[in-house]
Amino acid sequence: MKHLLLIILTFLCLSSNAQTLKTYSGQYNCINKNMLYDYGKATYTYFDGEDRRIFNGKFSYSDRDRILKGKFKDDKQTGVWTLSEKIYFGGRLIISITYTDGIPNGPFSISMVDSKSNTTRAYIKANFNNGKLVGNVTANMNRSLFDSYRNRFDSVFDIPYMNKMSGSFDENGMPSKIWVVTGPTCKITETYNQDGTYNVKTINTSTGDRVDEDRPAYMPKMLVEAANYAIRKTRMRSSEKLQLPQFDFDDTVSLQDNTQDYVEYIE
Repeated sequence: MKHLLLIILTFLCLSSNAQTLKTYSGQYNCINKNMLYDYGKATYTYFDGEDRRIFNGKFSYSDRDRILKGKFKDDKQTGVWTLSEKIYFGGRLIISITYTDGIPNGPFSISMVDSKSNTTRAYIKANFNNGKLVGNVTANMNRSLFDSYRNRFDSVFDIPYMNKMSGSFDENGMPSKIWVVTGPTCKITETYNQDGTYNVKTINTSTGDRVDEDRPAYMPKMLVEAANYAIRKTRMRSSEKLQLPQFDFDDTVSLQDNTQDYVEYIE
């Protein structure tokens, strides 16, 4: 009986101290300096912390151009977050990214969808593991995916008619093995070796001839740009800016890892 009474009293004590979950629905003006969304409407659940609300549960935000949805657990993003945003040609840019405790962890994708036909015009698919890009990468990139007048992340994307791409990152987030891009008359191969070196080869697929040109490696850089873009567009409730550092491809055809921890927080 004493044990039962102790259990009941403990339960009542815990219940009395439990946080009360509340719901907010209305105008949303984010004061986070790193947040891309300035003003819109949001609905979310939360409980009161000492000096700020602690978001906990479903979250949705919308304005005239975009819809962002996901979940929080103790003020940190968790699970799949999706963003659907209007873009200039009448289509939608759709980002899907998975978080664990506020860190990208799981599949992510960026796609461009034609609103009228509901067909996907271009896409990138890759994976995070605890903030690092790992595993296989696939993409179909007609250039329009990177040409939105407001949302450029194509500083190393300089080939007019790229098409399908494939590659992979190792468990440390470094590009590995063979990356390939094929276009209408061009095939570019970037081979990343275990000793940190790499080489680039370009073939004219219409003639079968190798094209001798000083082309830098760029495919992993482009994927990092895409990943950073996805993070910037979905990152919430953090005073720190989460960003993946870029790779440094120097003139000695050696791949330099310019990161200590691949996930870098920038004030």
